Amino acid sequence: MSLFSSPGFSAQQKVVFGAYINDIYALDLKSGTAEVDIDIWTLSDSPQDWIQKLEIKNGLIEEKSAEVKKRINGKYYASERLKVKLTQDYQLSKFPIDSQKISLYFQDASMERDNLIFEPDQNNSRCSSELSIHGWNVGKLEIYEKPRIYKTNFGDSTLGEKSAQFSRMVVACPLERSGSGYFIKLFSTIFLAAFVAYLGFFVNPKDLDPRFGLGIGGIFAVMASNFVLTSMLPETGEVTFIEATLFASIGMIFIYLAESIFVLKLVGRNKIKQAEKIDRYSAIGALGLYLLSFIFIVWYFFY
Repeated sequence: MSLFSSPGFSAQQKVVFGAYINDIYALDLKSGTAEVDIDIWTLSDSPQDWIQKLEIKNGLIEEKSAEVKKRINGKYYASERLKVKLTQDYQLSKFPIDSQKISLYFQDASMERDNLIFEPDQNNSRCSSELSIHGWNVGKLEIYEKPRIYKTNFGDSTLGEKSAQFSRMVVACPLERSGSGYFIKLFSTIFLAAFVAYLGFFVNPKDLDPRFGLGIGGIFAVMASNFVLTSMLPETGEVTFIEATLFASIGMIFIYLAESIFVLKLVGRNKIKQAEKIDRYSAIGALGLYLLSFIFIVWYFFY
């Protein structure tokens, strides 16, 4: 019999599971993927080769290396280095002031939780001190076991209407945006577009070209921002923080253009003083409405 054979088990086996994340790269919010370089290990009383039996339920193993198998104080130890491409459920509602969690789900699909349960190696599991991701702060590694219930008998009629429960190990690395540079880069164009259109309230109502030119310029700037966001985020029905701000800016520009058309009609009737008065009140009202809209958006997404 080899060091790691495959005997049958009747009692519940307890297997210590640990992980060390070397690197995280190729984060892609649009496709919902990430790639991870990770070392994993198991320690148990059984000679079973747990490493080879493990599945990553939310990813595909692209490369294996540095396999180790040995006995430590009468227990069976195994470790291996993996490069994995993961599918992630990124939480994007607060983008670009978002926090993410790169998670891996390890599971032995051949043994139910009554026969096999994993225990996390909290003392030795962590992220590498050299792990650095541009634009993100790396948090403390989270590792824990939780039951995964499948409400199906997988088509095996001999099991009756049964649900299967497996022991799942979750390895998660929290990430938070670092600094305010990313926020400023994305929001500056949106705020600038709204500000450029807002300046039109102070242009003489008789000056048709600059009056509408500022509003049209604001629309083009907002559309450019929307194009950038579309290339970065997945196509979902969820509205993010930055998209809500974009809609508020579009609304402010629309109000300005509608007000400009109305004022232009007054000028055509030679009601210059009335047009200038409406411009002044509209400038105050539009700015107040825009600021209130942004305050509401911040409250809605963060409080």
